[in-house]
Amino acid sequence: MAENPQKESTPFHMDLHGWIESQQTAHGVRLDDYAQYHAYCTRRLSRLAHHPDAKKYLVCSSKFAADKSTAKGKGRHAFCSRQSDTFNNKNEETGELEVPHSSILWYLLVLAERAWAHANLLQKQKSKRQNVLRKLKKAQGWALKLLEMAKDHTDEVTYEECRAYARWMTANFALEKFDYQKASKAYADAMSLCYHLSQQNTNGESEDAAKELERQDLFVNRADTVLKPLFRYCQYELKQAGLPTMDEPRLNASANSAPANEGEETSIVFRGHELVLESKELRVLLLKYQSMQQDEQQANEEKRDGEASFLNALSVLDDALEVVQGALSTLEQANTGPAVQAKRKQQLLWKGYLQSEKTKRVMEHTQELLTGIDGHAERVHVYDALLQHAQSLLNLPHPNQYTETSTDEEEEDEFALQGQANVLRLRALKTYHMAWYYYEKPRKYEAALAMIQQSKKLCKRAQEEIAACDEDMPHADEYMNELEDLPISSTFAAIQAAMYLQTKHGRNSGGRIETDRPLLLRLQEEDSGTVLAELTPMPMPCKPAFFDLAYGHAMDSTESVEKIQAYVDMHTVKPDIDEAESTASSSGGGIFGWLTGSS
Repeated sequence: MAENPQKESTPFHMDLHGWIESQQTAHGVRLDDYAQYHAYCTRRLSRLAHHPDAKKYLVCSSKFAADKSTAKGKGRHAFCSRQSDTFNNKNEETGELEVPHSSILWYLLVLAERAWAHANLLQKQKSKRQNVLRKLKKAQGWALKLLEMAKDHTDEVTYEECRAYARWMTANFALEKFDYQKASKAYADAMSLCYHLSQQNTNGESEDAAKELERQDLFVNRADTVLKPLFRYCQYELKQAGLPTMDEPRLNASANSAPANEGEETSIVFRGHELVLESKELRVLLLKYQSMQQDEQQANEEKRDGEASFLNALSVLDDALEVVQGALSTLEQANTGPAVQAKRKQQLLWKGYLQSEKTKRVMEHTQELLTGIDGHAERVHVYDALLQHAQSLLNLPHPNQYTETSTDEEEEDEFALQGQANVLRLRALKTYHMAWYYYEKPRKYEAALAMIQQSKKLCKRAQEEIAACDEDMPHADEYMNELEDLPISSTFAAIQAAMYLQTKHGRNSGGRIETDRPLLLRLQEEDSGTVLAELTPMPMPCKPAFFDLAYGHAMDSTESVEKIQAYVDMHTVKPDIDEAESTASSSGGGIFGWLTGSS
């Protein structure tokens, strides 16, 4: 409510229902404490009457009254009713009621509210019904006087609010008189006016968009939570009495959601929700982004460097995110209501859409780096970056999280399914190249084998997820071909062969196998351990003659060598030719025979 009333001849603007809602909430009406609200209205009337610019119109004193016939007493400040010269003051030329100050209209509104609060207080105290009717009739009278004086001195919106308020008070008085026919008609008119007021000035383009959404919620809540139950009660009583009923007024949703300028508003579908593009600033940025996409495609076709276009596109997306974040910050300060929640959900969906577009562009740019990379370690780093971006897409909030109400059975989010399939694909490729890295560089064959087995499982799951997605998944065929052409089986065989050779020749990370088992215990094993005996040789006493005899045998130049060779040949059985051929053919089968040199 304005603290500095207007003096200009321009039409007054009064936020009647907004003021009523705030004051009733702050002064006990929500808790049925009508005595507190009645006392507040009395104090408010005193403040309005003693405003310096409105004092001569509203103070009930014979000092200011033109007609002192109603004065009670002869004193200068004796009480004197001001209704005749303030609320019935007509222009001599036009014959219209004059309203020199907006406080007069506020005064009438507070008088009606005080009478209504007094009626509810008497009804709560179970007073006589005639007393309640008298107060409700007085509230109706003040509301109708407010409507009469506001006709030529307020703007169109304020006059509509006065009409809705007057019909509300009229319906309350008719309901208490059990005149359900008249009450139904008045409640229906008040609901229609509230719905009409909720649809005014809600195009979202003004600077006070959040306040307009609060105003829309105010009138919709007033119609749905205050007027509609009373209207339905009257309809029920009429139906029980066998009297004709009337249709219930409803909010025109199509008019509320219609664009301000037909033909200019476009929409984008994101995660099954339609994003309405209302902001002009955001529309300009998106058009600029589309033009940059076309320039980048043309640069790729002409094989020109598109790095500048890519960076400019990211900058435009950042600017669009700032616009959406600014709108969200404004809505966070607004009072919670259906319209505010719907607008907030739209802005959050826009934020998710812009973040996903930015992440996808970065992923496409990172994917191009793989064309010039041959090393498996470098590819692992690139796929790790891609995997982080894919996880950020998957972690975007679900649209149902933006609303307080949620269903038990939610529809599958195709965006999330596609993101999950892409995450599995990137994990499969990352583990594949990690297996090759372990195989080639550090020669950790066991880790490489575990990685290739995990890659095989992830590859199978990724193919199933991609096949389960709809046909609108981007690059689905390319992803399937990439996973199918991945040589996992041959890589698995190569790693197994390397592990066999490592065991065969005693190699592990380029060194020899270290063991604590002596040579006598490993005679049947094909290894080359370094431990030859359990204990190190111990010194033994020996006579010098023994060394002379050993030296004589070692330095014997006679036919000792030929005798030994003849002895060996005599005691060696020579194999047949057929048996030798069969043995050679059986010992050289398979790739592992070739690798070990036994073929």
